[in-house]
Amino acid sequence: MGVTESEVAKSVKRRRTVSVRKPGQPGTIKLLKKYGPTLRCVRYVHDYDTGERYKSIELIQVIYNDASAAERVPPDVWVGIEIGPQEKELRKKVKALGGRYDTDDRLWFIRHEDYKALNLDEKQFTIKEMVGEYRVD
Repeated sequence: MGVTESEVAKSVKRRRTVSVRKPGQPGTIKLLKKYGPTLRCVRYVHDYDTGERYKSIELIQVIYNDASAAERVPPDVWVGIEIGPQEKELRKKVKALGGRYDTDDRLWFIRHEDYKALNLDEKQFTIKEMVGEYRVD
């Protein structure tokens, strides 16, 4: 016979994710060299029933460019974009439009309508809900 649902539920409850690491952080360097930019994160999980420890990785296999997704974002939503240190002119434009830099995410946040006005379609954006000067994840 197979494993019952209650047995699966019990074993899942006893597993705990101890830490999640982003690429480049300690514990991910070898995996980052092996998988490159497809590495999304590394999870360390402890199974308290068996005493086993697991290291699991999350990889990106396919990236779909959904151009219509950008059109569905409301204009007043704040979006985060990565601006490199060499892109000084773009940084000035974003600041002039009221953009804010988030040191935790290392992203510049501007309203989506400003993003569209600057014709930044080639730059991928991240949506974060922001309230005033504080971000709500």
